[in-house]
Amino acid sequence: MLFRKRIKRFFNIYGEPFMNTMEYKTKQSRKYIKFMSPDKYIEESAAMLGLTPSQAVASRIKDDQSYAWIISAARKGKLTIPMLDYVANKQDGLHRVIWAKKQGLKKIPVFIYKK
Repeated sequence: MLFRKRIKRFFNIYGEPFMNTMEYKTKQSRKYIKFMSPDKYIEESAAMLGLTPSQAVASRIKDDQSYAWIISAARKGKLTIPMLDYVANKQDGLHRVIWAKKQGLKKIPVFIYKK
């Protein structure tokens, strides 16, 4: 129970992906939420981006503007849930997941899109 309360403190469980909102609204029937470790999300995202996990993290780690937005949204409990779209081979949320990992979260909610 404590695990879910801590996640809800940051993430808006019923939110939308931050990017590509209109595109993903059309896929509601194929969307479900899965809890996974930040490391697993990073691995999956890196594969979609054609990078190693360490390259994927390095490509995002110095983006101070995105992290400022994430911190602000997390304080309000409105941090949107990361997304993995296995149909379109897209991800959205790598910055949020890196931040969540730094906060010590062991599992995070992820929107999953599959056929």
